[in-house]
Amino acid sequence: TACDIGAYEFVSASDTVTIRRAVFVRIASRLFVSATSTASPDASLFLTVEGCLSEAPMPWNGRVYVFQQKVKSCGNLDGQTATVTSSHGGMATATIQ
Repeated sequence: TACDIGAYEFVSASDTVTIRRAVFVRIASRLFVSATSTASPDASLFLTVEGCLSEAPMPWNGRVYVFQQKVKSCGNLDGQTATVTSSHGGMATATIQ
């Protein structure tokens, strides 16, 4: 649904995704993203960072979903947007720090 400020809000009756942390460690070229889902552990979560990753799986560790990987070919990801989508319809975005 469109908000009055021009942003888009994505609402799913069956799933709410929350990105808990999105961090890029430049010196190690490592991206770390953690997220939760109200449909866990049944949901599958996927991470997209434009120009870097497209629907990369985020494994469930029993508490949160985690993506942690070296992404040297992506360049500096500080300030880029991480988008996490769920197989149950939820979605969240966060700025990578």
